[in-house]
Amino acid sequence: KLASKLRSRSGGRLRQETRKDCLRGFLPSVSDKAAVCDLRNSSEPCYLAGDVRINQTPTLAMLHTLFLREHNRIADTLSDLNPLWSDEKLYQEARRIVIAEIQHITYQEWLPANFGEYYLRYYRISPSTLFTRDYNPDVNPGVINGFGAAAFRFLHTLITDNIMTCPSSYNAAYLYRLSDYYFNPSLLETTPESFDDIVRGIIAQNEGESDPFCSGEITNLLFKSSNKWGMDLIAMDIQRGRDHGIASYNDYREICGLPRARCFQDLANEIPQDRINALQYLYECVDDIDLFVGGAMERDVYGSILGHTFQCIVAEQFYRTRLGDRFFYDNGEMPHSFTSDQLKEIKKASMARLICDNTDGVYYVQKKAFEVESAHNPKYRCDDYNAIPYVDLTAWKVPSIFD
Repeated sequence: KLASKLRSRSGGRLRQETRKDCLRGFLPSVSDKAAVCDLRNSSEPCYLAGDVRINQTPTLAMLHTLFLREHNRIADTLSDLNPLWSDEKLYQEARRIVIAEIQHITYQEWLPANFGEYYLRYYRISPSTLFTRDYNPDVNPGVINGFGAAAFRFLHTLITDNIMTCPSSYNAAYLYRLSDYYFNPSLLETTPESFDDIVRGIIAQNEGESDPFCSGEITNLLFKSSNKWGMDLIAMDIQRGRDHGIASYNDYREICGLPRARCFQDLANEIPQDRINALQYLYECVDDIDLFVGGAMERDVYGSILGHTFQCIVAEQFYRTRLGDRFFYDNGEMPHSFTSDQLKEIKKASMARLICDNTDGVYYVQKKAFEVESAHNPKYRCDDYNAIPYVDLTAWKVPSIFD
């Protein structure tokens, strides 16, 4: 029902709203802003999307908007290439391409940036340059409880205190406290340039350290609204693991190949001594340590932002997600598979190209958009198609009898 509500029913497009002085569209507005958002005045935006969390932070709304624009950009191009295609055909094919792009960007760019190439190969989740033919119907691609309720929530430790925005020159940075914009995405539309400023800020800003020390914006001020204090996201993460009944950190570390700890000092190879002391103060027994807490305490393994136990759980999940999904984008020899020419184009997709194609004024992006600019990762012009390739949708053109 919600997916249907988000469609424009014309040209395969999703609903969007236009803004004065902005070339590209924005997400549609909710009908009752006060029930969903915490706005300062009724003129501020409050968006409708397929995920109810859309308005939690401006950066989350920004990502939703990029993919809305990408869907509509693809639908428009497919319509030009195949004018006889129906709205339904255009919508489904554009949706299929966007899903494939998300999967490719996740496995080709986001995972390597966070876990390192070595571990992707070790855990057999490195992306292929061609079709894969290792789909296994006996592999369950569903979410592992320890992944969803603990290990993947390590991302919360990377959250910073501020949302950063940058002008087109990248010669300045402006910081806005995260807690001032919970359920208020107005930062995206303060000026016609605001959306692009946030995009530039998010690719220029360093993420937080992957360690047990988290921003006070999420441990003291989460969703605070007009109150002095808010909730504690990390406390909620710990409680979520208990509510789900997941096994202890000690159980999971043993599953992941580490020796089972008989006492707190047995953790010394993976956890620094000062953190072991803290665990011993908080827990009566080493078997009581919550998975989220113990995993976050581990030293990062080389080339990764995770310790051994979380690395093992997260890698296993992404391995299953690929191997157990017969609709995964690069599965070959299936009735629904992309053609070889189409797959070749999808494998050109990147976060950098997504940004270039769906912003008004972002003209320079580093090739590896999940990594900050450096001598090894310089910015390129968006019209440098050798550095930042584009997905050529002519591979989807259906030959006509008049061609």
